[in-house]
Amino acid sequence: MAAAELETVKAEKYQLQQYADKVTKELHRLVESGGSASSTKRDDLEPPVNLPPWATNMQLMSPLIRVYEDRVRELETILGKSAGLAEQAAALTNENEALREELVQKSEHIAQLQSREYLGGSSSSAGGLGAAQVRSRFEEERDEVDALYRMSIEQNEVLAQQNVLLKAQIEKMMLSLQEMEPLRRRARQSEEVERQRAAAEEELERVRQQLALKVDEVKTAGENVKKSMGREREWERKFEALREESDERVERISAENTESLQQYQELSEELAERRSKYLVLERESVELSDKFQKARREAETLKTESQNMLIMMEQLEKKEKTTRVNAEDLKAKLDVAEKDLSELFLEKTKLEALESTVREGADASERKRKGEMDVMLEEVRRATEGQLELRQKRIDDLEDQLSKAGALTLDLQTKYDFLVKQHAHDQSASESRLQSAEKMITDLRHDLEEMQKRRLSLEEEVFSKSSELQRLGEQLQQSTVLQNRQLQRSTESKAELTGSLENFRQRLQAKEDTCVVTERQNEVLVKRVADLQKQVLSREREYSTSLDDERRKWDTERNSLLSKLKALATKSKAGEQRAIELLKVQEELRGRWQEELTFEKRALEEQVDKLKKQCLQLRMGAVLNNRR
Repeated sequence: MAAAELETVKAEKYQLQQYADKVTKELHRLVESGGSASSTKRDDLEPPVNLPPWATNMQLMSPLIRVYEDRVRELETILGKSAGLAEQAAALTNENEALREELVQKSEHIAQLQSREYLGGSSSSAGGLGAAQVRSRFEEERDEVDALYRMSIEQNEVLAQQNVLLKAQIEKMMLSLQEMEPLRRRARQSEEVERQRAAAEEELERVRQQLALKVDEVKTAGENVKKSMGREREWERKFEALREESDERVERISAENTESLQQYQELSEELAERRSKYLVLERESVELSDKFQKARREAETLKTESQNMLIMMEQLEKKEKTTRVNAEDLKAKLDVAEKDLSELFLEKTKLEALESTVREGADASERKRKGEMDVMLEEVRRATEGQLELRQKRIDDLEDQLSKAGALTLDLQTKYDFLVKQHAHDQSASESRLQSAEKMITDLRHDLEEMQKRRLSLEEEVFSKSSELQRLGEQLQQSTVLQNRQLQRSTESKAELTGSLENFRQRLQAKEDTCVVTERQNEVLVKRVADLQKQVLSREREYSTSLDDERRKWDTERNSLLSKLKALATKSKAGEQRAIELLKVQEELRGRWQEELTFEKRALEEQVDKLKKQCLQLRMGAVLNNRR
């Protein structure tokens, strides 16, 4: 449908493009040639085409063409997608076929292996002879018994047919004797009749002997059938015992397989859990190692900080020493200044004493040198006042310097005390941090040791699990080796069975040859009887003399023969009934055997299905473990 729509759209697009080309050419021509030219050349143009109204609108042409082109592209993409989907479907079908073939091959291979294993296991439980050998021998013997039984039945049928033929021949002979002329040629052929009667008696004796032999053969065949039935019962008992043993073996093997599978699953689950725990512990160990590294770094930073603080303390101590030295220098300078002040005070006292002395001398000489002394005193006073002012300034400066030095010393002392306290606090904090870091380090070391111990224990467990897995692998290899040995044994038993089958075929061929020989003998006997009948019929007309006595004798002999034939008929009927009963018993046994075989086949198929499922589960577990 999409291809048809695509073709129609392409055709419409082509028609529209042709029409658009024609219209554009016509428009260009009309534009280039004026209105007069257009009016003169309208008659020479082609006849107008009946077009739809939307085709005459030039504004709608280009959008329509674009829409058609988009539609064509969409259909082309749809076709490409459909082709791709078809290719993908073909590829998927091919893959599914390949996978199905692989699954069939694998299932057949698994079924073959399981059947071989089952045959090998049952053979090992039977003590050297496999269940397959026992079953095949049992089937061979059963087939032999069936063949013997069939041969006996066929011989009985042949004997019954011979009896019927003899009855018919005797009845014909009786009718011919009744119909023959009583007195015709009696004297001439009495000797021949006697001779023929002797020959007939000989033939009858021979037939009686053959019938006796056949009866003996039937009896021996019946005894053989009874013996074969007894052997069949014994073989049935043995087969039942072997089947029970094989069922127990299969149940035990299936239970062991389930237990081993459960153990394998539990071990795989434990291994997965321990792997997850090991991964978690590894993560924790990595985190603890990271924390340990962080604590180590913090301890190193604290050590560097403490070292820096110690350096700062040493620098502060050095500054304190320098400040102490400066203070001592200032104290020495103050002492020197005090000494200078004391000297100045001494000089002042001396000057005061001189002044007093001068005043005392002035009292005497004041009068004389009053003006001079006043001037000198004024000069001296001014000089001393200047010196005193200078000394006072120096003292004030020194006091200011002392106060500043005291303030500096106080500040330095407070700073020193603060630094000492801070250093002590930092030292205590650093010591506490160091202690906590050491505790953390010890804890981390302890945790790391525990983690290492746990890791070692997990590694030991992993190693033990791996050793167990290796042991399981070795057990699997040993089981495969045993299966291969059992397979070799099964092949050897198969070869033996083929040899026994060839022997049985040869025996069957020999028995068939004997049957053919007996049939030929029966045919010869029938021919002889027919010849005798012909001779009797040809020479009955010549009986003429002494037929009454002969008839009496013949009647007596006939009655005896009839009684014997009746006895033989009753015996043959009894043999036929016995054969029918034996056939019924055989049919019942066959039905039972078929039912038992079908039941056993179903049980074996169920066991094979269970083993297939277990093998698939084991393979899936192995694949999952390999993926993990």
